[in-house]
Amino acid sequence: MQRKKVTTPDGQSFIITVPDGATNAEIQSRVEAHVRQKQGGSAKDTLAGVAGNYLDGILPGASGAVRGTREVLLNAIRAPFDASEDFEPAKAYSRGQAFQEARQKAAAQSHPRASNAAAWTGMGAGLFLPASKIAKGASLGQKALAGAKTAGLYGAASGAMSSKDETLLGRASDALSAGGVASLAGAAFPYVTKAASIAARPLRPFTDPVVRLAGRGLQTVGDYLPGAVGRSVAAEGAHLARDPALAAANAQLGREIGNTLHPQTRQPMRPQQVAEEVGKRQAVGVPAVAADLGDNLRSRFSKAVRTPGPALSSVRRHIEARQQQEAERAARHIAETLGPVGNIEQQAATLNAEAR
Repeated sequence: MQRKKVTTPDGQSFIITVPDGATNAEIQSRVEAHVRQKQGGSAKDTLAGVAGNYLDGILPGASGAVRGTREVLLNAIRAPFDASEDFEPAKAYSRGQAFQEARQKAAAQSHPRASNAAAWTGMGAGLFLPASKIAKGASLGQKALAGAKTAGLYGAASGAMSSKDETLLGRASDALSAGGVASLAGAAFPYVTKAASIAARPLRPFTDPVVRLAGRGLQTVGDYLPGAVGRSVAAEGAHLARDPALAAANAQLGREIGNTLHPQTRQPMRPQQVAEEVGKRQAVGVPAVAADLGDNLRSRFSKAVRTPGPALSSVRRHIEARQQQEAERAARHIAETLGPVGNIEQQAATLNAEAR
């Protein structure tokens, strides 16, 4: 009897025992029997298949890349000490890919619900992959550039990991083609979203209340979820629940603040600096707002408050509040500059007499 190592077309490698001088047909028969015996799959293979479906949901090709990398490392370790095995990293990687693909297919057939749940969970987890940050108030072109960069990087990574080519040049070609297609899709997404938003405007009186209600529901769910997941869900809910008019006003204000120069450094102001400047004015009794920090902001604000709508109503409320506080502010200012004064009119007459 002799032990013989066999590798099947799907990448599975195992050792079988065959009689001395066995024919190829006898060896093939033993291989088929061994494969039939393992068709049910062990618990380890099932778990690995379900886990692979989860990883591929996050980023297509990830599970094959993990298994392929493992096979490359094992090939590098065994090749120097096993005369029957050559160091062939590309073939070892492809063998690992094929093996993992077979395990995932077997898991999907034997446990379809678990496999589907894992795949959908992975796609949900993929939403939390690191992405290119887009500043609030960014233009459509800036959003398209960020989308192209992010989608292109992940597309290239997925293309390289999913490629079945056993040459580095072939894998690089697959990565570039996948990255290019994904980059174009990422760049087009903001424009498609914008077009869909314009087309849906007539329906907004009916859809906006539903969207805001769903956003408030997400905020509630996010408050109960732990950690970064809860914060992300709550932030998405707050975004959906926002008032569209207020969101548009905030976006316009954000763009104008970005074009406003700091009075000392003459550099574009950051949100923290805006808060500091407004705080300085409010600390000395000036009821300042962000619109008081520059001519452009003041001009936009003036135009908004002359137009009937939420801005005009808000200004009227602020003016009424300031008028109610006017007498109190005047008395406090006199007390701070002249000290305690019992009769303000008498004090004024005395100051006028001294001045004359």
